[in-house]
Amino acid sequence: MKLGEKVVIPSRSSMTLDTVNGDLRLGKGAIVNGIKPDATVEVDGRVYCEGDNTFKCSLKAERFDADGDVTIYGDLEITDTIEVEDGRLEVYGKFVAERVNIDEALYVSKDAQAKEVDVGGSVKIDGNAQIKEVDVGGSLKVKGELEAESIDVGGSVSAESKVDITTLDVGGSAVVAGGKIKEIDIGGSFESTNSLEFEHIDVGGTVRLSGKSKGGEIDVEEH
Repeated sequence: MKLGEKVVIPSRSSMTLDTVNGDLRLGKGAIVNGIKPDATVEVDGRVYCEGDNTFKCSLKAERFDADGDVTIYGDLEITDTIEVEDGRLEVYGKFVAERVNIDEALYVSKDAQAKEVDVGGSVKIDGNAQIKEVDVGGSLKVKGELEAESIDVGGSVSAESKVDITTLDVGGSAVVAGGKIKEIDIGGSFESTNSLEFEHIDVGGTVRLSGKSKGGEIDVEEH
């Protein structure tokens, strides 16, 4: 394909691809297949999805935009920005991006890596997560190890493995499996099920620490 060529997949149809030397546009309900089940489709430019789209392959692209739900049965690697309006993004593989902005939800079945993640609803990552800044309106659940500079969640946080976080700010409750958190500000309850190193904990409800936890101040606001 010539450089700069735009590939368009009509609504409710499918296309088998390898490399796109330009932009890729998917109509509503369109499906992308790789040349093999485990293949990666590489797009030099931008991918735009009209919604209810499926990638039966891994995907690499510069930018990814969607209006509605998108499911990727493979890895997703975006060198710049992911923007999903009025929908959710499900990735059944590894996830790599610079900036992520999703209205509803993000699900990743393996490891996730990004600089900024902003999701209106929920984020669930079954692998390890390395994300510099996390902003989630609802809930954040990470099964693997979680590493972040700042986490701001309106509802709840659940981290089932070791964490390394600079600031954790949660409106509701948070449960972590030990590790390191410098600043903790929780509206409701906070629990660490394993040894935790911290500098300051400020909670509106209760604090429960397990193992040989060590740190500085703990402020509990009584209501």
